[in-house]
Amino acid sequence: MIAAVNSSLRQSFLLLHCQFLCARATLNSVVQRSRLMVAIMLFFLVSYQVIGTFLFTRGIAYIASIPGIGEMLIERMFYLIFFLFFLMLIFSNCILLFVGAFRSRQTAWLISLPVQPEALFAGRLGESITFSSWGLVILSAPLLLSYGNLFDAGPLFYLASLGLILFFIIVPAAIAAILVLTVTTWWPKGFKGIIPILLLLVGLLTWNLQSTAPQDIVDADVASARMAISDYLRHTELAAHPLLPNTWVSTSVLGWLGVHDEDQGGFHFLLTASQALMGLLAASFLAKHFYLKGWARSARRISRSGSESREDQTLRKSIIPPRAAPEIPGATI
Repeated sequence: MIAAVNSSLRQSFLLLHCQFLCARATLNSVVQRSRLMVAIMLFFLVSYQVIGTFLFTRGIAYIASIPGIGEMLIERMFYLIFFLFFLMLIFSNCILLFVGAFRSRQTAWLISLPVQPEALFAGRLGESITFSSWGLVILSAPLLLSYGNLFDAGPLFYLASLGLILFFIIVPAAIAAILVLTVTTWWPKGFKGIIPILLLLVGLLTWNLQSTAPQDIVDADVASARMAISDYLRHTELAAHPLLPNTWVSTSVLGWLGVHDEDQGGFHFLLTASQALMGLLAASFLAKHFYLKGWARSARRISRSGSESREDQTLRKSIIPPRAAPEIPGATI
């Protein structure tokens, strides 16, 4: 058991190392061919960090200065931003992981090699995390810097926030891996696969229509205005649900800043880290037992649709054995 796990880990790290070498070679080639383009991209990235931090700091300071409701608004805004980041990472990881793990010619070649399926899927998952999450780190940096400047946070806050973000990006990637493996292995074809999506949309629409109209906040005192703003923000309560990973991240950051209890920051940090590791274990378990089945099912769908090239068809036939023809009783050759 331990030997098999060590072998899978070694193969996973070997694939990730090969992908890192390929990415480094590609980056060096781009830098050598077009230094001006790389310089312009770096200039825009640095400019975004500086200008974004300045604008975020001014905007958050203005919202926080609103008497009575400023703290509630900046808190809910933080929850909403990371909720949108969470959804964005799930969708981007689903697309990248499906294309890389099930539609890539390189994956079809790697499957024919003596590589364990969970190691191969882990390599594709690491590639998906890298390509889908680097933008989140860049986008969230000015936000965290502005909140830190507003609440006079120390250097330890930024280091802890960086570790928290790294664990956070693993959670939607693991969820996306489980979704992709489930869909490719068991999702029904045709109209049967559309029915669950329609039911989900109808349920979300029904839940949205049940929200009550908020009260008027004109000529109200601070307490009444706070209650009215809470009614206005009722449709955003999903972003602050305690079971969502973005809520754990937001609560940790706000706890370290002193908005919430400081003990909640450490607790939700450990909660995010543990759930990220558990998500990777669950994705590895599913990949070990169902990745090859899902890949074969996806390859057969491509071959039946007629969109498969001749090289891919030859490679698929060398990996997936053809199904035996049914025996006809009494038939002789």
